[in-house]
Amino acid sequence: MAKNVLEVKDLKMYYFTSRGAVRAVDNITFELKKGEVLGLAGE
Repeated sequence: MAKNVLEVKDLKMYYFTSRGAVRAVDNITFELKKGEVLGLAGE
């Protein structure tokens, strides 16, 4: 079993506008092993 090269737990990301904070990512958890690729896209 390959070891993780990246492990993220409970990631939260916000960005701020003149109207206040906007939640972009809420409690995302993931692991990447060598050779894997992850893409996260939004609008």
